Amino acid sequence: MIQNLDVFQKKAVKAHFEELAEQYDFWKSKNEIYYGEIKRFLRSKIELGKRILDVGCGTGSLLASLEPSLGVGVDLSERMVQIAQQKFPQYRFLVCDCENLPFLENFEFVVMVDLMDHLTDHRAAFSALRQVLSDRSRVILLTANPKWDPVLRWAEKKGWKMPEGPNRFVSTKELIEILRSLGYAVAEKGFRLFIPKQIPVVSRILNACVPQIPFLKEFCLIQYLIIEKGSSG
Repeated sequence: MIQNLDVFQKKAVKAHFEELAEQYDFWKSKNEIYYGEIKRFLRSKIELGKRILDVGCGTGSLLASLEPSLGVGVDLSERMVQIAQQKFPQYRFLVCDCENLPFLENFEFVVMVDLMDHLTDHRAAFSALRQVLSDRSRVILLTANPKWDPVLRWAEKKGWKMPEGPNRFVSTKELIEILRSLGYAVAEKGFRLFIPKQIPVVSRILNACVPQIPFLKEFCLIQYLIIEKGSSG
């Protein structure tokens, strides 16, 4: 079972992203292969014009790329939300904790990208999430594969990737245990992006093929879950 981070670590997570906010878009552009793959995947699962909630929205670029009819982003960081609202005034951005979502309306899709590793209380977050879901809603979770933890931490020390701050990589197995205990149903799970680097021909072939191959797919960088509300736990 995933252990909860204490309240001091939640404050540390918030402080980290407040400090990172001004450079957030720089880091996204520097690692375009990773974030580009996430956008392509989400666009393959979400049609244009849907009602979308982005939890852990950062500066809003991911939400905007999905072109929702109603787009709402929430984040712990006040500065992230300020930047997002300035960049994309057509959408709504709010500062809030995902354990206490201030919504009554339902969304067709909820996206959570690279959020699981920073959550204080996974059970509380997913319990709160049920209030914004209808029986037809889908939640798409994407995060880094824990098998890549040593490589990613090394890359961070080299200044090649965005600093993560306080975090713990979480496996899909751990997440599924919590989700099913709360009544969620897993509609789909899988992996993406075996080679997060542009190598002519090689990257395209392996990134298309490896996620379909048993055992090897578990070494891809991105892991994902698509879940539905199911019955209450």
